[in-house]
Amino acid sequence: MGKMTKCLLALSISGLTLGLALTFLKGSPATFVVLPAGAIFFGLFLISLMLEKESAAYDAEQRKLLDLALRADPRPVDRASQNSNRERKALATANAR
Repeated sequence: MGKMTKCLLALSISGLTLGLALTFLKGSPATFVVLPAGAIFFGLFLISLMLEKESAAYDAEQRKLLDLALRADPRPVDRASQNSNRERKALATANAR
């Protein structure tokens, strides 16, 4: 588990525990805030836990594609500089004659 997932788990456990403890104190308005917040953090924890492996696989795939692209063409060709080099060579040979 990543750092964010662990943090969400800790927040959800503490929110749910505190919310359930406050439920026994009748008339405590904090119950209406803390218990739903714990449930929301628990939902976020479950979502991040499910997507953790998927995001790692996506990052590995993107890294692999980038490596393949860099290996195939290590230095991008600039068409404008190629044309200007051709023009310079043509002018140099024309002036040499």
